[in-house]
Amino acid sequence: MGGTWPPELSSSNGKQHGNHRKTEHVPRRQMMNTMLTERLSSSFSLSLLTVELIKFIKLKSLALAKWKKHLAFNKICENQGFIPPSLRMKDPIGNHYSAKIITETHFKLLRARTKGCFSHIRILTKSVKGLLFHLSMHLTVQDMADFLRRITENIKKQDITITARHNKKLTHWSKKYNFKLAPNNTLQTIVNLSSFQPTTEHINILSKGLKYRPQAKADAITIIAGVESSIFRLNHQEKFRIRQHTAAVLSDHNQTQHTYQINKNVLRSLTTNTDITITKSDKGSLTVIMNTAEYISKMDTILVDPLTFTPISIDDQNTATSSFKKEINNLLRKKIISSEECKHFLSNIMSKAYIYGLPKLHKEGIPLRPIIAYHLSPAAPLATYLAKILAPMLRDSDSPTTISSIPVFIGKLQQTAVTPGTIMVSFDVVNLYPSLPHQLILDCTTEFLIEQGCPTDIISKLIALIKISLCHSIFKFNQSYFKQTKGTPMGSPLSSPLSEIVMRKIDKRIVNIFPNDILIWSRYIDDVFAIIKINAFNDILNTLNNFYQDINFTSETETCDSLAFLDIRITKTRNRYNTEVYYKPTFHPMYINFSSFCPLSHKINTVRTLSKRIYTHCYTEESKQKETNNIISNLMSSGYPKNFILRHFHNPSRTKIYDNYKSICTIPYSLQGIKIARELKNFGIRTYFSNTPSIGTILRNPITKNNTPRNTVQRNNAVYSIKCNDCDSVYM
Repeated sequence: MGGTWPPELSSSNGKQHGNHRKTEHVPRRQMMNTMLTERLSSSFSLSLLTVELIKFIKLKSLALAKWKKHLAFNKICENQGFIPPSLRMKDPIGNHYSAKIITETHFKLLRARTKGCFSHIRILTKSVKGLLFHLSMHLTVQDMADFLRRITENIKKQDITITARHNKKLTHWSKKYNFKLAPNNTLQTIVNLSSFQPTTEHINILSKGLKYRPQAKADAITIIAGVESSIFRLNHQEKFRIRQHTAAVLSDHNQTQHTYQINKNVLRSLTTNTDITITKSDKGSLTVIMNTAEYISKMDTILVDPLTFTPISIDDQNTATSSFKKEINNLLRKKIISSEECKHFLSNIMSKAYIYGLPKLHKEGIPLRPIIAYHLSPAAPLATYLAKILAPMLRDSDSPTTISSIPVFIGKLQQTAVTPGTIMVSFDVVNLYPSLPHQLILDCTTEFLIEQGCPTDIISKLIALIKISLCHSIFKFNQSYFKQTKGTPMGSPLSSPLSEIVMRKIDKRIVNIFPNDILIWSRYIDDVFAIIKINAFNDILNTLNNFYQDINFTSETETCDSLAFLDIRITKTRNRYNTEVYYKPTFHPMYINFSSFCPLSHKINTVRTLSKRIYTHCYTEESKQKETNNIISNLMSSGYPKNFILRHFHNPSRTKIYDNYKSICTIPYSLQGIKIARELKNFGIRTYFSNTPSIGTILRNPITKNNTPRNTVQRNNAVYSIKCNDCDSVYM
C-alpha cells in the first residue's frame, strides 16, 4: 500500500517480515485497527494520537482512490475486449482449440483482477470510515472540514497522475496491438431544440436513452402474489420451501446495488419542468428536447386538418362513449355477439386515449408524426379482438406479393436472374394509415372475407364490428377532445391488418394490368420493391396514383446499380443480385443500455437479433465482416463489453431447446426477484419479469399523460372476496 508503518506495528525481525509479507497483510491490518482502538482508551497524548490517525487516513484514502482508478482502468479494458500484456499467456499448442481456451482464460483473468479491485475497495472503505469516525471525536467541525478538503485535493492530484499514465498505456497498446477504442457518443444522443440548457447531470441521464430503466424498489406484495399464483400445482412441502425462500429473500434489506444509480433529484427537476417536452425522435431513437409551446403549436397544426380530425366537446365525447356502449349492446340483443364478447368489448369503456407526436428530425421544419395511445381507447379491446381474427387469415392466405419475412424475400431475390433492360424501383405510400377512406376499407375487407370462404353471418358480424371500431376513434390532447374521421389510427392493432387487405387489392390490380412488364413485385406494408422494365416505369407509377384519389405513391429508382429497401441494400451485378445490411441516414445506434436495469436475457437477445442479420442479410464474406464490425462498434457505444458481444453472437448451428414447465410466474424485475426466479426454476416454474418504468415513461409530458382515474376493478385500497370452486370457503 505504500507509506511507513508505526514502529509498534512493524516486525522486530526484518527477514521474517519479508518472508511473510503477502500472507500476513490481513492480520496486520486487523492488529493495526486493534492497536488504534486501544490507544483511544489509553493515556497517550491527544496530539500524538491525532497525528497518527491523520497519517493513516491520508495513506488509506490515497490507496482507496488508487484502487478505484485501477478498477475503472480494468473496466475499460474489459469493455473494449482488450487484454493487458501482463495478463497475456503464450499458447503452447497453437491450434484453433487451444487459442479458444487461451482467449477464455485471458478474460477470466481480467475479470478476476476486476473482482480483486472490488475486494480492496470494500476493505479500504470500511477502514477509512472507521478511522474518520475516531478522528471526528478529537477534532472540531471546522478542523474536520479542512482536513477532508486537503485530502480531497491530494486525491485529485493523484487521480490526474494515474489517469495520464493509464491514457498513455492505452494509446501505446492501441498502436502496438492494433485495436480501436470505442468512441464516446454521449453528446450525439441528445438533440436540444429548446431554450433549455441541460447540465452535465441532465446529459449523463438523457444520453443513456429514453429506454433506459433505472433500478426501482421491489414491490413485495406483487412478488408474493405472483409466486402464490404459480405454485398451485406443487405439493404442500414444495410450497412451504418456496414460501420460506421468498420470505427470506424479501426480508433481506442488504441487497447490493449492481447497476448505475440515477440521481432522483436531477430526474425530478426534468419531470417538474413544464416548459420543456422530452420525447424520442421518429427514427433513430434519439432523445429530443423541445419547448412545450412549440410542441403544442406543431400538434395543433396536425389536428386542424378537417379531413382527418374533428374537434369535439366534452359532452360530445361522453355522448360518443355512450353511443359505443349502445351499439355493442344492440349487437348483443340481436344475438350477433355473445354476452362474454360484449363484456370484453366494454371492459375499457371508462378509459380515454391520448395523442402525442414524434419529431421527424430528417425532414425540413421537423414536423411531428402523430401517434395515438390506442390501448387506452374504449374501442381498444374490440380492435384487438378483430386483429386476432384477421391476422391469421392474412398469414394463412397465399399472397405472392406480400413479404412474409426478410430471409424469404432475399432468397427469392437471389434466385432471380438479372435481365437486361430492367430497373430496380421502390414505391412508397404517403401516410398510408390516415389516408385510407372508411368505405374503401369496408369494401376491401368484405371482398377478402368472401374470398376466404367465411359464412355470411360471420362476415356481417365482422364488418359491423370493424365499422364500430373505425367510427369511435376518439382521443385527447391538451384538455381537448378530437375524433378521427378518416383512416385508421396510428397505434391501433387493427390498422395493420386493414391496410394489408387494401394494399393486397392494389397489388393484384397492378400485376394484372402489367403482367409482362413486372418481373418482381414484393411489398412490406406500404413499401414496395419491384423489378420492372425501364420503359414501363412512368405508366406503372401513374396507374398506381390513379387507382384511388386518397392513396398517393412516391418512387425511388436504383443508383449505380444499387437500391436501398427497408434495412437491405440490393446491388445488381452481372448475373445476380447481392444484398447487405443497410443503415438509413437517420440511424443512430441507440439500443438498450448495458447498465439498464432489465433482465439479462433482453440484452442477450439484442446481440443475437442484430448478429442474426449477418447470416440472413449479407451475401458476400466482405459484407459479413463489415456488418460484424458495425455490430460490435454500435453495441459498444451502448456500453456492451466486447467479450459479452462475442460470447452471445448468433450461431446458426445452435438449436433452441424448449423446456417443459409446470407453471409460469410473473413478478417485477428486481434483485430479489432474480433470486426467487432461481429457486422457482428448481421446482419446474418458469419466471417472466415485468420491467420497471423507463426514463421516457417517467419524463412523459403532462399534456400526453392519461389522468383518468382507475375504474373500480383496478382501484387500490379495495377488498375483494373470491369464492372457492371446490368448497364454500371465501377468501378475502
